[in-house]
This record gives sequence, structure tokens and C-alpha cells, in this order.
Amino acid sequence: MSSRIEQLRAQFNGYNNAQKKQFIDNLRKEVRGKNNAEYIKFLNECVQKYNAIVSKSNVPSSTYKVNVKNSQKNNSSDSRHNGLVVTNKPIIKISNIYIGHESYDGWIYEPNSAGGVSISYSYQNLSNKVIKYISFYFIPYNAVHDSVTCRTTYKSENSVTATGPIQPNIWNNGCLFQNAWYNNTIIDVKVSKVEIEYMDGSMVTASGAGIEIVANSGYCYVATAIYGSYDCPEVWALRRFRDYSLSKTWQGKLFINVYYAISPILIFVFGRYLWFNCFWRCILDLFVSVIKEKGYSDKKYFDS
Repeated sequence: MSSRIEQLRAQFNGYNNAQKKQFIDNLRKEVRGKNNAEYIKFLNECVQKYNAIVSKSNVPSSTYKVNVKNSQKNNSSDSRHNGLVVTNKPIIKISNIYIGHESYDGWIYEPNSAGGVSISYSYQNLSNKVIKYISFYFIPYNAVHDSVTCRTTYKSENSVTATGPIQPNIWNNGCLFQNAWYNNTIIDVKVSKVEIEYMDGSMVTASGAGIEIVANSGYCYVATAIYGSYDCPEVWALRRFRDYSLSKTWQGKLFINVYYAISPILIFVFGRYLWFNCFWRCILDLFVSVIKEKGYSDKKYFDS
């Protein structure tokens, strides 16, 4: 047991009830986002001690819940890890994950002039509980699908925390993680895990199957680069064609997957050349006119 934990324990034991409550709140903030088994164990120890004290004083409304509720321990899809629940059930849905940066002209799908890469995303609370804090962890990748680091912090994985209350089944749109990294080679980003603390005091970590990523929240990479925006009439028509036609057949789904795998590399390598932009502008203009004649509107569109 570290001397730091011993000092904190002595400090906690010397506090009155109000100070103990504040101490636990502060310790929760320090523990959140860290996989430190000692600190999480000590937090649970403090919570249990505080609950025992207030229950003897007949003040049940002030008690805390420990991190893992008894009803969760018997759930076969959940497991314990460093005092937290690690779940494989979808508890959070994430969509519209875009990298780039904000400008006066809207969202630009490339790093800013200093190499800063921001993330825009939306998410939905799939649980039946209200979220108090939620932390998203992202890892950036380059054109050959290798994870890369920030040139200022030398770290790859980075996280952003949102404060609730976040109600069940409600979408939180247009969230922004500004300048998550400084690295001009970043063209893609993946969610590695999500850590959640609920209003009832329980905490959970979701990864893999615990996070539902909306499949067709990807970019129209080439079209966005050619037309300069994800939100313009031509791209709205193309997005409708993608969602209402291509995604309905296995051949179309295969094309979408190949397109999203290859097009970021094409834009990264050739996007700065005039011939590339002129070539694809002619093809896309012709294709957009064809699908508009078939009834695909170019009015404002939100991805389905």
C-alpha cells in the first residue's frame, strides 16, 4: 500500500461527515479515467465507511452507492476490472464521428494550419440510467492504418469528458473535442473505450461490443473534398443515394465499405492536385445530375 493512500486514509478518518462526503466527491474525480486498482479500492473503502456512518445516524438519503451494485454482479455479460464494471452490452451509441477542425466556413475535414486535429461526434445513452460523467477515449490513425501520436504530448490515446445529467435514449449532437492531437498525418480515428459514471454512483467501462458505432456515419470523403463541404446540395443528394439505394443491397454495402477504406488515402495523397479535383468534379457533377433526375433530392439532409 502506497504512502499516498495511507496519508489519504488518515485524512479521511479525521474528517467530519460533511468533509468525508466532499472528500469522496473529489476522489471520484481523481479516480475517473485512471486504471489504478489501489485508488479504486480505496474509493470503495471510503464509500463503505461513509455509508456505515450515515446509516447509524439514520440519514439514508445521504448515502453513496458503491461502484458495483449487487444486481449487476450477477449479470453474465459484465465483469469486474479494477473495481469497475466492464460491459460487453451496448450501453452507448456513437455516430457522425468526423475529424478536422472548425472554421468560419464550417467544418473542414483536415487538420488546421498548426496541425491540430479536432473530433466532432454525436452519442446516445442506451442505458436506463442517467449519466453523471462520460469519458470518450480516441486513438488516431494515419493513411496506412498505423496508430500515431501527438507531436506535442507524444501520446496516442486521448480522452474528453462530458458532464451530465445525460438522460436515457436522448441524442447529444455536435459534440466537439477540440485539438485532440497535433499531427498532420491523421486521417482516421477510432473509439477505444467509454467510461461512464451514473447519477446513482455506479461506474462502467464499455469497449468493443459495449459501444455501438452507427455504420453509415462515415464521410463522403471524395465528394466532401471536391465540393468543399459535407453539407451542400450535391453531397446531400449523394448521401441520399448512399442511404436509400446503395445500402439496400450487398453489392452496394460492399462498395460503401471499400469506398470508406480507400477514399481517405486518395484524398490524403492526391487531394491537393488540381487535376484530381477537376477529374472527380466532372464525374460527380454528371452523377449528381443523373440521380437528381431519378428523384434524389438535393435539399438539406441528415444521415439516417
